[in-house]
Amino acid sequence: MAISGALGCETGVTSCVRIGDYSEYQYAKCVTDTYLKQQSGGKHECISSSHCYYHCMLEKHDDDQGPTVSSDCKCTPGNSASFSGNPGALKCMMSCLMAAVAFLRYYS
Repeated sequence: MAISGALGCETGVTSCVRIGDYSEYQYAKCVTDTYLKQQSGGKHECISSSHCYYHCMLEKHDDDQGPTVSSDCKCTPGNSASFSGNPGALKCMMSCLMAAVAFLRYYS
């Protein structure tokens, strides 16, 4: 599946976004095309940009259609408390940060 590019997203940063036909907001991390291809085993790629959002429903549940967002992926825009209170989201952010550091070390 090709995922639309995310202009202005910062690699490794997890955001609360509403994507496509999903009915609610969900966590999504800004990743490079290379990272997305590696993590998805080549099933997914960024289009029209070198970066895109790898959203929680796709990453955790292999669901790119919606409209339902599972409870472990839901978030509230602008509410940092919802992020800190969601262990799955924190794990997601930590793995993304670790991947970004590894990526930078490898390509530096």
